[in-house]
Amino acid sequence: MTLETVRLQLLLVGAFLTAVPARDELIATVRKVDPQMRTCSVVTGVGHALRVVSIVIEDDTRVTQRGTAIPASELKPGMVVRIAFRDEAGRKRCASIEAQEKP
Repeated sequence: MTLETVRLQLLLVGAFLTAVPARDELIATVRKVDPQMRTCSVVTGVGHALRVVSIVIEDDTRVTQRGTAIPASELKPGMVVRIAFRDEAGRKRCASIEAQEKP
């Protein structure tokens, strides 16, 4: 393997890593769902404090409960959810929401 080949491989790996947005995950309680604005406010714990986080629900966001797809409108205040999201320009864009239980 030549030095040029190694450089090309590193360049390709670097391009791939920057093209795939990092995902974060949090477990929280639904506070409010706004279907018109396509947002969901949740309460989550941070250290010894609580924080309200607003998540943008995208058209391709997967919303499930017990492995079954449900519409985002089925999310109700008090539901415990696991949210996978990516932070883009200061907004948390949701990839998936998994409802853990009904209120």
